[in-house]
Amino acid sequence: MIYGDWTKGKTHLLVAQYRALTEQKFFNTMILKEIDLLSDIQKQSYYDEYEPVLSMEWLRRQEKFHLFIDDLGKVKLTEDRTFQLFRLMDLIYENCFGLTITTNFKMEVLEERWESHGGGITRRIQDICKPISLYDQV
Repeated sequence: MIYGDWTKGKTHLLVAQYRALTEQKFFNTMILKEIDLLSDIQKQSYYDEYEPVLSMEWLRRQEKFHLFIDDLGKVKLTEDRTFQLFRLMDLIYENCFGLTITTNFKMEVLEERWESHGGGITRRIQDICKPISLYDQV
């Protein structure tokens, strides 16, 4: 999890890691903005190589996977979307998948924003990701 103020290079670092892992062709990767991720989860569509859509069913069939989420916490979530995000984080955790996140918010703020499932979501993120702060960095 890479967090910090705007214009600190979080997305640049996320894309660099995504490209490095994608070039290795060791496992499947996907990079999404939070709003697209939540839209994909709600659609529950199947994966199409020409128009990748993340679905829980497709994800369950993966052996090795790394998800990159850009700008987590920007979207105000409904109760249903918060629950879907928790299910996704839980599935990633239970299957030992990789996860890289960028956000402008510290973990405590995200937990408050997600209300009822916030504690569960942030615990899963903390179990999966090592936090990297870019606050007060050049």
